Amino acid sequence: MTLPPKKNVGPLLPFDPGKLPDPDFVIPDYTEPMVGWRGWGVHEDLPPFGVPPKLFSLSWGYYWTPRKRAEADCNRPYPCNKPVTKKGHNGTVVTTLIGIPGEPCSCGFYSAKTFERLVHMGYNRYSDNGTVVVIGKVANTGKVIECETGWRAQYSYPIKLYVPLEASRLAGPLEEAYGIPVVLRDVLEILDGEPRRPRTYKQILAQKGRR
Repeated sequence: MTLPPKKNVGPLLPFDPGKLPDPDFVIPDYTEPMVGWRGWGVHEDLPPFGVPPKLFSLSWGYYWTPRKRAEADCNRPYPCNKPVTKKGHNGTVVTTLIGIPGEPCSCGFYSAKTFERLVHMGYNRYSDNGTVVVIGKVANTGKVIECETGWRAQYSYPIKLYVPLEASRLAGPLEEAYGIPVVLRDVLEILDGEPRRPRTYKQILAQKGRR
């Protein structure tokens, strides 16, 4: 086999990053969003005046805005979102940006890799302190760090929710607010990696109409 002749494409290095189409471009961690499982709290009483209900993180009380991806922040003494300047071995000053989530930090949005793992973490309860516990899938994007049992992500947004059957009144408003499928779950048992006997909110309404 005869190889084609080499073409003279000019010097490859050094190059000027400022002349690139987008000098601020960052290669994503993954080509596709990493899907994880997590839990939220929702207030048992629907808000008045048509205000959509909001999911909030059970650990920190962070409210997830509907139709807007959640962006992680870092409030540690040395935040991961601020440049860090250090001296190199040869005395040169190097400025780096760790980014969120930071590898040596604990910031970022957490999610489990599987529904089974989420249940093992204690999210098989239906309600807690006046709130309804909702579980669901999230799409993790931006900088994503893979952990042993889950993910830490820079950006996250729910893509499917599972609402307890006894809190079915929340299913419709949540579906409308976040623009994603909402399923009613009867029990938290595992079947093919997801809660057993899932039914959509629309299927429940249709079933009630036939009675």
